[in-house]
Amino acid sequence: MTHPVSPFPAARRPFRPSLSLRPADVLPGGAVTYRLPFENPLFGRSDLHTDLGLGGTNQLMGGLGLAAHESAWTPQQARLFRQVGFELPARVVTYRDRASYREALRTLRGEFGPLVTMFPQHPADLAARDAALPPDLLTELADKARLSALTACLPPRRVTPNEPDAVRAVAAELGGAVVVKASFAPTGGGADVVFCADPQEAAEAAARYPAGAPLVLETRLHLESSPSVQVAVRGPGDVTVLGVTVQRLVGARFSGVELRPLAREAGCAALGAEVALACAARGFRGVLGVDLMDPGAGAPLLVAEVNPRLTGGTLAALLGPALRAHGLQARLEILTSTCAPDTLSGVLLEGWQEGRAVPMLISHAAPWGGTDRAGLMLLGETAAELDGQAAWFAARLRGATHPSAAQGEAAPGERVGRP
Repeated sequence: MTHPVSPFPAARRPFRPSLSLRPADVLPGGAVTYRLPFENPLFGRSDLHTDLGLGGTNQLMGGLGLAAHESAWTPQQARLFRQVGFELPARVVTYRDRASYREALRTLRGEFGPLVTMFPQHPADLAARDAALPPDLLTELADKARLSALTACLPPRRVTPNEPDAVRAVAAELGGAVVVKASFAPTGGGADVVFCADPQEAAEAAARYPAGAPLVLETRLHLESSPSVQVAVRGPGDVTVLGVTVQRLVGARFSGVELRPLAREAGCAALGAEVALACAARGFRGVLGVDLMDPGAGAPLLVAEVNPRLTGGTLAALLGPALRAHGLQARLEILTSTCAPDTLSGVLLEGWQEGRAVPMLISHAAPWGGTDRAGLMLLGETAAELDGQAAWFAARLRGATHPSAAQGEAAPGERVGRP
């Protein structure tokens, strides 16, 4: 939902982050890699493409070892996090290609023991014995085809082989308008989801997935909101709801999260905890997100998927108690930038000092042919004020743009979704 953009809001005192829980106290290992797996069939093999934006959780790795792409852990980001008040990782090993990635994992494995992986890694990069959680467990929990093993609160859905006739038949059975999802290779960000208006469109969408692989088809619902429940899992029967955020979507793609009042928050939290308990019973430990669907009008809440990892909503959930104590809402925004990294860091620091946002990310991807980005948790008392904060940062980034910025790229300050 969009709101009229207000004039730039007045400055307030800076909000110094105070997390309700340190992920280091819950994750089942002392070092982390967030990288999407090499050779993921739903992504290209470009190191840059699969790592852009993943630095958006780096401020949550305080006290841990971290493997990070050079684009997602910059000197400017480290300095900014320290100034704002985030606890920095105990050790950061950066990489730029597959060979240096393997070396980074070997280094962290030697110093910290088995690694926490947010996605199952290619076995040539990290052997299963060197992962703190079994890769098969992460695949199982994130596999949309096996979601019925975790909850019965699902929309009408079918699992079908990726064959055109089968896809058309299942789509017709479900009512024609469906959502097509991959059932393997966890990705996140809505990268494996396609909305289809009719059976033929569903069959055409299926062509983007590997032939013969199972697909999930769900009845397309009209949703009032897409809540996400962040849960800490310490062991069987021991789960704690950290908070409930609301996902912002552009089509099927994730474009950020919001922390704001939610009418059915208690029900969302209860359903998220129920799913997390099922994950805990299968051996999961750490922090996970349970994405829900709220059709509204008194209809039951439904589960869309499980993300067995820190997600875009984790920081908002952990900051939730402190934000609410100040009467603030929050919104995650990713903005493009053509500024020099030091200039970009200065704009983010200025915005933080004026109480407009908590910086989350400086992605310096330009050396790899990508677009530099800034991640922000915008702060405000109302949705209109959040719009005004976004406009303030966009204007400041435009004013700091290099005169020779490349033509045809996203305009500085333009909002973008997660890659």
